Amino acid sequence: MPVKACHVRILVDEYDFSGVSNSAIVESTTAILEYSVFQNCAILKLPDTTAMMMEHNGFFTAPDAGQLEAEMYAKLGTTEELLVAMIFGTLYDTPVAYVLNLAFSQQLRLNSQTAALMTVSGSWHSANGLNWSGYQIHEGVLSATGPTTAKDFVNSSSDGGKAFLFVKGIFGTPTTITIKVQGYTDASFASPVDLGTFSFSESGAYQINLASTVHRHIRLNLTSLGGADSVTVVAIVCSNGVTY
Repeated sequence: MPVKACHVRILVDEYDFSGVSNSAIVESTTAILEYSVFQNCAILKLPDTTAMMMEHNGFFTAPDAGQLEAEMYAKLGTTEELLVAMIFGTLYDTPVAYVLNLAFSQQLRLNSQTAALMTVSGSWHSANGLNWSGYQIHEGVLSATGPTTAKDFVNSSSDGGKAFLFVKGIFGTPTTITIKVQGYTDASFASPVDLGTFSFSESGAYQINLASTVHRHIRLNLTSLGGADSVTVVAIVCSNGVTY
């Protein structure tokens, strides 16, 4: 059954622009290399590398840091560490997620017409060509140590993976918050395996490489709030050969 387009989440570092956005497009394209050789008069073609871009459209709210227009403008042509994610089907248990690494804003367009809302549009690209697809494994507030509900990836991977953590907000003043990504062969998590650990003390977006074996069942485990009262996160796990 088709899914309503309202079930989409857009994250730019620690900012969740879902509430001011109305269009999200993920496009992966493969460049074509053309060549010719003797004894063959046809134009031959080979695929080159694949690149991903994200089109992002929404509404102008205010020209302040943390607002859609301001962030798109600030990231025009930058090559600083920036993570952008678009998550589709958030009504499902494991929504599909796409992530750009070293993302930058390639264009910014403001559209203002009488008797209409001001809109903002642009596109995100990756400076190093790296992008991932995976599953959202958690979204929400963590206020007590312990594991989250595990997600079933159906298959495991023996070739590692990546995990991304978008920290949208922290209530309190922590020293260091630590959140582990854990895996196990079945839903019992009788002997959970630590695949990687996020350590941070402020809002932002973080990424880690996962251990060589990424199990079928994956969860987060908040091991320390570091003195904070709570932390609000979105976590995405990408399993090599399974989700990308």
